[in-house]
Amino acid sequence: RRQLLSGAVVIVMCAGYSGKRFIYERAKKLGVRLVMVDGPDSWSQTLLDDGVIEKYVPLDMSNPPAVYQEALKIVREVDKEVGGIDGICTFYEIAVPLVARLTEALGLPGNPSKAIECATA
Repeated sequence: RRQLLSGAVVIVMCAGYSGKRFIYERAKKLGVRLVMVDGPDSWSQTLLDDGVIEKYVPLDMSNPPAVYQEALKIVREVDKEVGGIDGICTFYEIAVPLVARLTEALGLPGNPSKAIECATA
């Protein structure tokens, strides 16, 4: 299983709190190429400076209705830039519905957005 991770490109939507840093450090050690998409003032920008992630893309989350379209645009741009992404994930509960919609739109493995809607209703 570790061989599957080595070289995989994974976009992380919303890093969560800084105590989750160990997750990203471990993924880096396993060879995962991480791209972080998070708010413009997120602590996770430091992961780029420290060489833990390959790219940091700020996403303005102050306008909830526009977040999905902007996130989809970012993910598609990253996909073209890196030659294909292998997955999108989050370790921040509030971003789970967004990740579900994005994985469905791109045909990537993930939780069905309808199941997430039912679980959060």
